[in-house]
Amino acid sequence: MRPRIDEAPDSPIDRGVAGLTLGGGIGYLTRRWGWTADNVVGMDVVTAEARLVRASSDENADLFWGLRGGGGNFGVVTGIDFMLHRVGPEMVGGAVAWPASEAPRVLELFRTLADEARPSSRSLR
Repeated sequence: MRPRIDEAPDSPIDRGVAGLTLGGGIGYLTRRWGWTADNVVGMDVVTAEARLVRASSDENADLFWGLRGGGGNFGVVTGIDFMLHRVGPEMVGGAVAWPASEAPRVLELFRTLADEARPSSRSLR
């Protein structure tokens, strides 16, 4: 099975990827690669003056900084370029819960699994 290539952001549960990104973007892959906005390399923006401009670390850097998780009123973002990361082939994540009475057994299992996991499959650095 080939590893999947995906952008570091995570699943936009109740919004699109643009809303997720422009709002910062926190999710399952955040611990490993940062927020979605941290993985943006450039954006195309229509300004209030109706000019199409490129925002990146090299072009319009102040605008780029403001757009990455800053929220609003800088213009209309019409395109976003992401840095990509390899994920997979297996990925485990999500919310799992146990009764508090099971905490000692659950924590021991977690320690064992974390010790045996390949470094490349751990989300914590």
